[in-house]
Amino acid sequence: MTQATPKDYWISPEALYIELNAMGNPDYIQASCVSGAQILVYVTGIISYDAGHNYQRWPIQISPTVFSTHSEKYLYVAIPRTTQDGSYAQIVFPSELVDIYGINAEGTQVGSEKYYYIFLQGIISSSGDNGANNRVWSQSLSTGVLASDEAISSITKESEWYDYSTVSGLVTFLKDLTMKAGTIFLNLFARTIDVVSGGAINLAANSSINFDTNGHINLGTDSSITFKGQGAVTGLADNDTDKRAEDKIVTPAYVDNKALSRVHADTASGHIGFLDGLSSDELSVMKKGVQFGENFAEGLTGFGGKIDGDGAAQLDSLTLRSFLEVPELRFNRVSIQVGNRWRAPGGGIIDHVVIDCDENGNELYSGTAYLHLEEGEIGKVYEDDICQGIWHDGINPSENEADDYDDSKGNFKFSGFYTAYFRIDKVLSVNGGTNNAFHYSLRNDGKWKLFKHPASMMHFVCYGNFSNVDRQQSRYSTLTYERYLTEVTTWEFSERNIAAQFGDLSNLTVFGLKMDGYSAYLKNIYMSGTIKQFEAIGRKMVIDQSLNGYMAPDETETVTVQIVDGYLQDHTNEYNFKVERDTGDAASDAVWNAKPEHLNCGSVFNISFDDLHINAEHGGISTMFYVTATNGKDNAVTASIEY
Repeated sequence: MTQATPKDYWISPEALYIELNAMGNPDYIQASCVSGAQILVYVTGIISYDAGHNYQRWPIQISPTVFSTHSEKYLYVAIPRTTQDGSYAQIVFPSELVDIYGINAEGTQVGSEKYYYIFLQGIISSSGDNGANNRVWSQSLSTGVLASDEAISSITKESEWYDYSTVSGLVTFLKDLTMKAGTIFLNLFARTIDVVSGGAINLAANSSINFDTNGHINLGTDSSITFKGQGAVTGLADNDTDKRAEDKIVTPAYVDNKALSRVHADTASGHIGFLDGLSSDELSVMKKGVQFGENFAEGLTGFGGKIDGDGAAQLDSLTLRSFLEVPELRFNRVSIQVGNRWRAPGGGIIDHVVIDCDENGNELYSGTAYLHLEEGEIGKVYEDDICQGIWHDGINPSENEADDYDDSKGNFKFSGFYTAYFRIDKVLSVNGGTNNAFHYSLRNDGKWKLFKHPASMMHFVCYGNFSNVDRQQSRYSTLTYERYLTEVTTWEFSERNIAAQFGDLSNLTVFGLKMDGYSAYLKNIYMSGTIKQFEAIGRKMVIDQSLNGYMAPDETETVTVQIVDGYLQDHTNEYNFKVERDTGDAASDAVWNAKPEHLNCGSVFNISFDDLHINAEHGGISTMFYVTATNGKDNAVTASIEY
């Protein structure tokens, strides 16, 4: 790098004023220059003489500056290369060394190509990672020694033994100093004391060394600090220091790396054992989980206890003295659900929501929802979808409904939950996913007054669509009835949207249909052939699943098959049974289907979680099992099971 040196320039020692840490801010400096301050520069082959064969000179400008970074700063004068580029030299503070052309060590043009950059040798220290450390002059500014009339006239007789900078406020002694015998330095305030090789700092009794902020003492080779009657200290302890050493000083950083603190947060890199137990007055965080007992093995036949970092627990037993609250409870083939059960073209689970706000930070009736999807899964949402979701607000319980409500028109309320209605304005694909987010607007039709946003972990359904006819059909079931909907293009249902309803029909009266009790409501009935007498109805297969079709890893479900006639008489013993699997992987399915226990499975057989394609390779694709029963004379009886 081609840099200007002090012999290439000169500035009057009184020309500049720079105050570091101005107004208590380490990243702010106050700066000014005296009236008429100039810099004279001559760099061979780059900055030559003027037309009169004199050194070129430029008026200097400097301004108070707020540093945009906390890094070390270098003091430069930026000189315009031509008169078209300006007539003033500007004091600048780059964060790295550059050459006279403004190029750094990596060859990158950091400064403007319109200026030459004269390094004044001044370096200002960093303000620390968070900008809290006061800056100091780690290298003092030099006003230069370019031979000129101005430089010669500024020299005083004191300059033979000291050099004083009005910018940094530092005095540099040019001669050795000593003290007359019997005299003392009453106070010595120093940032750095360098002891040359073979030197020593001797402390008398009751003496000490006080280190100011950022202060330190540098000892040369074979140097030491001697404490009278107590031995000498030769330096700081490091990773190679023998733990029995008595001549090393242990620093806070060394202790912080070698021992756990009793007064501040700390981290141990190795295993710690507690022989007398462990107590904590605050919340304990186990990022990877916690194990109970000396040993642990997974699975139903395992032992010990463990709760992993995601909160999944494997324990032998659990005793609760109060409530158990879970989103879903499976116990002896009982499935419990609060709210309606929907089958629809779209829906999903909300991962998180970002609500739109105006310029004043007020929440709007719109936002962006991000779906919780498995890897590779595509969101089942579409523009103009009409959506409904319910959620329990655990933070503000008063926002939840106190009573259940169903007006038969699609307006639902559930005790202990709130209901959100929203329209999908635009489907988004973010972070490498497909249809995994959407922008929405809350229902605002004047009929539904509760403006509730979707929430994290909310399940929602897309039960209609304002414009897409392929997404306007759905069905739902409540405690008392099941309804089939079609052509749903608005928030509410009308009589024309109800294609069929089974169960309690009394709520159809809101549409002028006088119906009561449990029955069936159908728009049309289409039949071919005849209705035969009941006793002629063929045989059918009844399947019972011990886990109701829900399995977790390591679980196995027992499937029991029964063949009955129209009078529900059992004919199971007359049949042979086989079970076939269809996962979409033909090769794997062929191997599974050819096993003897599947070709002749009997009326009772097992299906394990490992038989399904719920794994990392297949991402939760449904698995179908087909059961076939034959007796050698009648038509085969078949049924399917889906997981």
